[in-house]
Amino acid sequence: MSIALRRPRALALVAGVTAAAAVSAAGPAAAATVTGTQTAVTPDPGLVTALTGLGAKVGLTGAATADASGRFVYPITGGSLTADLKGKIGHTGGLQITPKAGLKFGIQQFVIDTRREPQLTAVPTLAGFPLGIRVPVATITDVTVTSAPPATVVKGTVKLTDIGALYINTFLGTSAVKRGTVFGTAEATVTLGS
Repeated sequence: MSIALRRPRALALVAGVTAAAAVSAAGPAAAATVTGTQTAVTPDPGLVTALTGLGAKVGLTGAATADASGRFVYPITGGSLTADLKGKIGHTGGLQITPKAGLKFGIQQFVIDTRREPQLTAVPTLAGFPLGIRVPVATITDVTVTSAPPATVVKGTVKLTDIGALYINTFLGTSAVKRGTVFGTAEATVTLGS
């Protein structure tokens, strides 16, 4: 899922190296289409331990996969970004938590939104069915950006919002998960088109 929004000139320069060919001459506000590829999330061991301690199991849904190192990998489906990486990045696949007792719940259709403070929004699911709303489930902090032509790699720390924490607590019957709890670290590898 660090996108430093306090990026001075250095960040604009790094982003510009890979995005310059894709961004039109209209200026820095022009957006390029996101064409791929994936965001890999490394779950925080502390949160995983807490969830398993409550008897819950964490799994993936849809096109999401787990790689050899245990990261959750979500394919990028599209979006758009300006030269200074303001915009949205859409994903397919989801995350599902199975409680010791009760209904499975989760989130899907992640969107990384960097138009203001970086955040992760998603559509909640219950018993495998989407609830039809999109909510901010996490913030993204400590963002870094590196150029890896033809891609740009954006890394950050994913921390639960009030909504994200409440969602987990409600269906697990606990109050242990708090706002700001680290969900994990995210690494988005992004390619841009015209």
